[in-house]
Amino acid sequence: MSNGYFGALFDCSRNGVLKVDKVKEYIDILAKFGYNTLELYTEDTFEIEGEPYFGFMRGGYTKKELKELDSYALSKGIELIPCVQTLAHLNGIFKWQAYDDINDTKDILLIGEEKTYSLIEKIISTARECFSSKKIHIGMDEAEMVGLGRYFKKHGFKNRYELLSSHLSRVIEIAKKYEFEPCMWSDMFFKMATGGYSLDDFNCVPKEMVDAIPDGVNLIYWNYYQVKDTLYSKMLKVHKSIDENCWFAGSAWAWNSFAPFNNWSMKHLETSLKACKKTGVKNVLVAVWGDDGQECSHFAVLSSLYYAIRVYQGEKSIAKIKREFKEITGEDFNAFLDLDLPNCIGENAKEKRPFGPSKYGFYSDLLNGYFDLYTPDGSGEIYKKYAKKLSRRAKKSKNYGYLFEMESALCDFLSIKFELGKRLRKAYKEKKLAELEVIYKDIKKAEIKLNKFEKTLKIRWDKECNSQGYDVLDIRLGALKQRLKTARERLREYLDKKVNSIPELECENLPLNAWNDELLSPLKWKDIVTVNVISHNTF
Repeated sequence: MSNGYFGALFDCSRNGVLKVDKVKEYIDILAKFGYNTLELYTEDTFEIEGEPYFGFMRGGYTKKELKELDSYALSKGIELIPCVQTLAHLNGIFKWQAYDDINDTKDILLIGEEKTYSLIEKIISTARECFSSKKIHIGMDEAEMVGLGRYFKKHGFKNRYELLSSHLSRVIEIAKKYEFEPCMWSDMFFKMATGGYSLDDFNCVPKEMVDAIPDGVNLIYWNYYQVKDTLYSKMLKVHKSIDENCWFAGSAWAWNSFAPFNNWSMKHLETSLKACKKTGVKNVLVAVWGDDGQECSHFAVLSSLYYAIRVYQGEKSIAKIKREFKEITGEDFNAFLDLDLPNCIGENAKEKRPFGPSKYGFYSDLLNGYFDLYTPDGSGEIYKKYAKKLSRRAKKSKNYGYLFEMESALCDFLSIKFELGKRLRKAYKEKKLAELEVIYKDIKKAEIKLNKFEKTLKIRWDKECNSQGYDVLDIRLGALKQRLKTARERLREYLDKKVNSIPELECENLPLNAWNDELLSPLKWKDIVTVNVISHNTF
């Protein structure tokens, strides 16, 4: 780690903005772990003078709070690096008409528009005011549609290497004006070369790609999905050939589910960080994203974060790592691995991939039932055991009993809910009225258990995150409650012979086209709850 960065990145843009005192708590922990860097990923969740809609009602940080955190981090030997976006991932501001004239398409800024660079300068000058670090992370990832929206209408098609390069040059210029050294995600250059982010797509690095990357920016290669070194070393070598001081970003998985994926994270981080050591990459980030609502706690991956730095430092004894973790945190390493349990169902009980049966089991609709094909028999009994085990873990945890209580309540709810839709459809098809009466009562039980889970989720959120942002989870849980109620009432009408059928249950389930053994990331809420259209836009 000498002469390099080893840091964490915490997502504070997917509704769950960590409270200032919780960031400080994490800074203390990271310092004890041996980290020297922290990035708070803020798309629009921070204050900018003269931009009242920037982060409006999003629970973001004030400049005073950022300065306070910067000072605190320095006192603990942690460099707080501003982490912003200067091209894409700005869907938060494009809700507002005030930014229409600098919106290319989707969540992407309009390149070449002077108002765009005025906003970027405000972002970077605010970072300079609040942070003492010389580094700034300018984002620029996942902008696949850049130049193909309003820009195309105004200017026609332009070589997108040139377009991205010209924009990046302007951003670098602004960063240098404020004495920042920028770094950025590297994926867009590779995607423009091949359509993907992998050297498996071509035999050599296109010269056009290398020439398009301006001087004065460090590249960050990110990959969260591999557990075998089939790609890491190759991609890291290419990045080092372009930029000697490049970075690697792996991840401690805490997104798209109420539960983390510590077991997967450890496998992925061990492989990727060993590749970093082998290729001489000295700058590392471990990202803790919160995609799709920040349902999972930032603290649920503490074990993965400690494992990451010890593996990078060359420690091979897992027993020693677990012992050290206990000494530093007062917590049981294996208990944090048990936070994965809600997603350890069916084949995933063995593989432990970042694939979220607990999420689709939680939100899936009893009447639509199109996840019934992916509900292993006997899962309810397994969830009962998980609920008891996590409850025992809660009683023994020194600082994070509330996390284990939340996941215990989650499993308790899933012990009824997970197979409920499958049971309902089967009993209805077979016209087993006695079983349908039992299911009717079980829906009531599920509603009660959901209320208990909701209380534990709110406790977790109130401890860790600013209140603005919880409305998303409130809305989701409210919708789930209503759909349970609707299913129960519709079933009662059928049992009381007030209706002759329940049309949804007459349908035959079809397999999901996107569902296969290689699927790594759980589906998002909007894709789980209905096959109908929740919202529509032209993006």
